[in-house]
Amino acid sequence: MHIGPGTVIDRYTVESVLGEGGMAIVYKVRHNTLGSLHALKVLTITSPELKRRLVQEGRVQGQLRHPNIVQVTDVVDVGDAPALVMEFIEGPTLDDYVEKQRPTLAQVDSLAQGILDGVAAAHAKGLVHRDLKPGNILLQVSPSGLTPKITDFGLAKVQGGEPGGWMRTREGTAMGTPHYMSPEQIRDAGAVGEPGDVFALGAILYELVTGRLAFDGADILEIFNKVAEADYVPVRQLVPEVPDRMERAITGALKERIADRVQSVADLRAVWNGERLGPWDPKTLGEVVAMLPAEARSKTNFSMAPFTRYTAGTLMGGGVLFALLAVLGAGLALTVALGIGIWQMAPSDANADATVAEAGAVGGPAVAPDDLPFVGPVPV
Repeated sequence: MHIGPGTVIDRYTVESVLGEGGMAIVYKVRHNTLGSLHALKVLTITSPELKRRLVQEGRVQGQLRHPNIVQVTDVVDVGDAPALVMEFIEGPTLDDYVEKQRPTLAQVDSLAQGILDGVAAAHAKGLVHRDLKPGNILLQVSPSGLTPKITDFGLAKVQGGEPGGWMRTREGTAMGTPHYMSPEQIRDAGAVGEPGDVFALGAILYELVTGRLAFDGADILEIFNKVAEADYVPVRQLVPEVPDRMERAITGALKERIADRVQSVADLRAVWNGERLGPWDPKTLGEVVAMLPAEARSKTNFSMAPFTRYTAGTLMGGGVLFALLAVLGAGLALTVALGIGIWQMAPSDANADATVAEAGAVGGPAVAPDDLPFVGPVPV
């Protein structure tokens, strides 16, 4: 049942309807004393389970304070059901935006930074969203551009939470939105961790860059089969000019096996920004470099100091991989297992040192993976 304009609910007066879904309506309301605008999410189906999940959503978002997450400020009663009072966002959903406009790669870059930052903040609090999709990302319009804000934590899960707690999900239950669900979430939503959100972000980034869904089909079964096989059109086939770093991030996020996937949103953000080349993180590189003789280690220019900001340029220009090839070029073969893949460094010819020198690898300048700079807010 709709609530008409002018209806007073607790300390708020309803002004208009902002949006409506299958289970809830969101109203624009004004605080009677402060005059401030808010959004009020009211259930239209008041089952005990939905009531529980709405309160869960409020508790989760109420814990988070981040510019890229919609803030929940209060819970009020509407009839016999709870309703959430939330930050009022003046703007469309990301879903509506990409349906009507095709953002430039620079605009995609700016939006992606905020989305990744918001999800990373939730993960830092031990919260996994489990229903990330463009429809759950609002865009705040301001004179300086668009700011993405993540909302709808109704399916969120607390990492390491106690069994039977308020975040419980029935074992074997698939919950989420098919186009953005990871393979493990299709099998069992209760078992989803951060990599599940990483997969959903990969699907969102794919859609932002290409303008189409990564996984689509005539029915849910076809969509699920494509997700399970990571069956999607390569990004570069659709957008030839996509920067390498964006392509690497999307491809790394959409791996069907968790072990092969970018493991965290922090890592995904680093790959997206060109700060890390997929699985070659500084810890595993350090372990490989430690296998070399002392003299060879000194030639790699490798340092564990910038542990969280090990750039792609450092990897390429600093010469870790090229130095390894140079040292091993005399005929030594080394098979290196690094997390998700095995690279075979076979014996090379006597010109290996010359090849390295020509490449300018050892001690050479850092080379950016692409020429697209980081940009600020999206122009409106």
